[in-house]
Amino acid sequence: MYFMDMHCHILPGVDDGSRDEAMSMEMIGIAYSQGIRKIVLTPHYYVGKTKKTASDLKAIFDKFEPMVKKDYPEIDLYMGNEIYWGRGAVEGLKEGIINTYGDSKYVLVEFSPRCSYNEVYGAVRELVQHRFRPIIAHMERYQCLNKHMERVEEIIENGAYLQMNVDSLIGSLFDGHTKWCRKLVLEGYISLLGTDAHNIDDRAPYIEQTVSWLKKKLDEDSFEALMHGNGEAILDNKWLD
Repeated sequence: MYFMDMHCHILPGVDDGSRDEAMSMEMIGIAYSQGIRKIVLTPHYYVGKTKKTASDLKAIFDKFEPMVKKDYPEIDLYMGNEIYWGRGAVEGLKEGIINTYGDSKYVLVEFSPRCSYNEVYGAVRELVQHRFRPIIAHMERYQCLNKHMERVEEIIENGAYLQMNVDSLIGSLFDGHTKWCRKLVLEGYISLLGTDAHNIDDRAPYIEQTVSWLKKKLDEDSFEALMHGNGEAILDNKWLD
């Protein structure tokens, strides 16, 4: 059994994640120790602000990947972007300036924590209309979705998939937010998990506690889907169940 990290900032020197190759390799080492074997690198992309296009990132990726393979031959890397939603995002995707998940039709998109529900809903509709399959990054952060099950269900019905960060499932039993996140996972609303790792200190790619909890709470099929099955289907450009 292994874990597939569908959201992280390990690619060196491209955003507010890893600052250089040395830190990136340390992060890869932590990920490996946690049982992570496939990683989609998802550096931030801000429309009109980010200077590194998909081709720029590929050049950095092509230099970084052999370093990883040399020390950790079992780890497979893939390219993506975490796109901060804004006008021009769809055009950037169509033009190939912004990465989808590994050249699939799936797109990782984020919003301001205080965004309106109309913004999230509108983004989902626009992406779907242009034949992309939106994945809402760290969906647990958005106040407009928090404890609004009817909204969660509506955006899923309209074509969205939901990603949650692994550390959101670890907390006190008396923490309302942790309970909400666990409810979403246990009831099958979450399709993907990611570390959202940014560094080796407070945001390192540790997953052990979360995996232990998931293994106790989920049936085997649901556990394997969250661990790696859904991620593999996405990279194969297949529809998720």
